[in-house]
Amino acid sequence: LGDEVERRLMGRMAGAEGAMPFDGRRLIYGGFEVLRVYYNDDNRMLYVEFSTEEDGDSYYRVLKLDFEDIEYYSPDIIYEDDLNDIDEEFVLNLINQYLLDNDLPEELSL
Repeated sequence: LGDEVERRLMGRMAGAEGAMPFDGRRLIYGGFEVLRVYYNDDNRMLYVEFSTEEDGDSYYRVLKLDFEDIEYYSPDIIYEDDLNDIDEEFVLNLINQYLLDNDLPEELSL
């Protein structure tokens, strides 16, 4: 199920208004380049791989949120079943809300 959610989300992200798709799999928006989004039903974790403008092509970051964190940082009320239909706006808002309270995740080399 997680792969299907990723495919649907990334397909929508590639056509997002104001977004600049790159290779049809990445979204550059508001200083972030979202590389991959994956929700794992088994461990109830959302993984968002992204980079910042400062990271360039050398680094990326992984934001790992369990469902309780997703509920906390989500700007809207969300239920676990809703994670099957998340869109690019939700992911970007989630990253922004997370960064209001936390530092950026650690840089990882590509």
